[in-house]
Amino acid sequence: MNVNNKFFFFIKIFFNLLIITNYFFYIIFGKTFFLFFATLITLFFVLTLFYTFKINKIFFYFFCLLLIISLGSAVQSWDARSIFMFNAKRIFFEISFKEYLQSYGFNTHYPILYPILAATLNSFFTYWSEIIPKVSVLFLSLIPLNNIYSEIKTKNMQLLFTFVFVLLFEYQILNGDIDVLISIYFIHIVILISRILQNYALNINVYLFLELLTSTTIFLLTKPQSLILYIALLISLLIILFVKKIKQKKNLFLLSVILLSALPIYHWKLININNLNYFTTSDFDFSSFRNNFSSLNYFLKKIIFIFDKIFVQKSFMIISIFLTFILVKVYYSNTTNKIVRLAKNNLVLLLFFSAIQYFLALIILYISLSSNLDLATILEFTVTRYIVPINMILMLIGFKFLNIKNQ
Repeated sequence: MNVNNKFFFFIKIFFNLLIITNYFFYIIFGKTFFLFFATLITLFFVLTLFYTFKINKIFFYFFCLLLIISLGSAVQSWDARSIFMFNAKRIFFEISFKEYLQSYGFNTHYPILYPILAATLNSFFTYWSEIIPKVSVLFLSLIPLNNIYSEIKTKNMQLLFTFVFVLLFEYQILNGDIDVLISIYFIHIVILISRILQNYALNINVYLFLELLTSTTIFLLTKPQSLILYIALLISLLIILFVKKIKQKKNLFLLSVILLSALPIYHWKLININNLNYFTTSDFDFSSFRNNFSSLNYFLKKIIFIFDKIFVQKSFMIISIFLTFILVKVYYSNTTNKIVRLAKNNLVLLLFFSAIQYFLALIILYISLSSNLDLATILEFTVTRYIVPINMILMLIGFKFLNIKNQ
């Protein structure tokens, strides 16, 4: 590993550590160090961004464009304004974490790393800004999105990826919401794991392990939905290690790092258990899920209705057409052995198995909610956001097959 790569790994890991440390400092000391961390995080963000210019100019220009557009409007989406930005505003005005827990909030059981970062960046001002805090989504997106671009080898493919990304997710990453963010982070983590499984050199893996540990910690502290993807990834990894009979000592350490990264979210869950003064909108009910099986006809109608609402989403239809064209092209322009070899790639398998598990979890969630609330209304307001990880996974799998010559 050359000196430039080591330096880039260092600034990425240190940037992640600053975000995580800021989270714990707020829990322990309140807002005391906000301005200090806001300065350091901003400096390392700028340093990381300009360093990407040397590595990938297409990504640099695209990300700068996202940054400029994001600074031109306030938050509008429901989740971003009513949950994340509202909690960030409470953090900004409350003196301590204890006061945050005791005051009224909406969905305050959600992990607060993102609201803390938003409030920290706003500490440059004496008032609450409607624009600056939402840029924290792009602060968190910088490293994982750059890593995804590095997985796409050619400039033409990167330009195509940029076009499809904008077409699929449109304004979602610019609006202060974090569904696209957790999808980007999930792909980033899968890429790191696949690189660790491929590399045997210890000097490379040390940096990859540190980046994996810090990135997974941030990922789990963003939204409850990330925990489902985390469990799906862990199960997928265990399946691959078992089926491929990979028994290296490095893999035991890999599993230990992944499990260790869950300690902060476990700590957050304990805080929630011990502080019941919060309002939650979770309506998951196992009895409702069980009751749906009382009539097979009723159950099938529900399943068909859910599938119909998912499959008619514009983003899902776009990615389905995109994948169909790619699979047809790959099938007629490559040998069967080459296609099978790519299909057995650790990155592709991790993404594929995780997507299946996440999709099943999504179906179970909707079935469990259907007897308590109007299923059509729930699907209308949530399905666009909940299928974002599936769309992101399918998009990257498509690009891996499209770029099969460089695999």
